[in-house]
Amino acid sequence: MLIKTTFIIFYPLFLLFLYYIFLIFAKRLHKHTLAKSEKSAHPLLEKNFNSMNFFVKINLLALFIISTVIILIL
Repeated sequence: MLIKTTFIIFYPLFLLFLYYIFLIFAKRLHKHTLAKSEKSAHPLLEKNFNSMNFFVKINLLALFIISTVIILIL
């Protein structure tokens, strides 16, 4: 029971940590790409970055839900 409780407490924190690490690197790469691209491409690059960010959030949420359900079943 202690393992399940620990998992439920620390796993979301771990996923948030991974998300923020990803976001730091993605923003850095995004700024680098914006600096090298033409001004006309900036709106499309912004849209793609926001979409990617949204899908990463959804995937991490799904991973958390599935993992939590599995750990609660076991």
